[in-house]
Amino acid sequence: EKLASARLIRMLNELNPQIEVVANLSSLEEAQQFFAQNKHSQADILFFDIQLGDGTSFELFDRFKFESPVIFTTAYDQFALPAIKVRASDYLLKPIKMEELDQAIKHVIELAVHKLETTPEKQDEPPETYFRLNRRLIVHLKAIDDMQVYSKSRIKINLKPVLDEEILVSTEKAGSFKRWLGGTIPGME
Repeated sequence: EKLASARLIRMLNELNPQIEVVANLSSLEEAQQFFAQNKHSQADILFFDIQLGDGTSFELFDRFKFESPVIFTTAYDQFALPAIKVRASDYLLKPIKMEELDQAIKHVIELAVHKLETTPEKQDEPPETYFRLNRRLIVHLKAIDDMQVYSKSRIKINLKPVLDEEILVSTEKAGSFKRWLGGTIPGME
């Protein structure tokens, strides 16, 4: 549905202008071609409408293994059980409400962070590219523009793009944050 798709994209951009929509596919055939050509470059989150013009998106799960979290969007609640069987991260009924979309994305992020924190082989690798600054904010290494010592044991972070709030690494997280960066922070030796 072109209108529903455009609305979802608009809502995602309102939640975070940095979200990039990689593809907007309107049929099962288009989706099969896209995923066949892009097997190794999946998006961070996949949104699937269940009813497509030429089938259902569940048919994609017979052909492809999706590593990325999947959020289903549909006007029908009778597809909830099949969505659970393909391990959907969430199931949003249309018309989608902004709060529900926001919660679904936060849920996906929480699951990803939990997976990183509990995967033993990840703990022995070099620093990860993401760090949880607080309960609401996970930052990518490349998003850190600069940082300053804020107080004796807290760090102020400036991000790119700039957020409208002050971002501080707490005293409790400062040590693991420094380790994540791979060393010391000037002024906090």
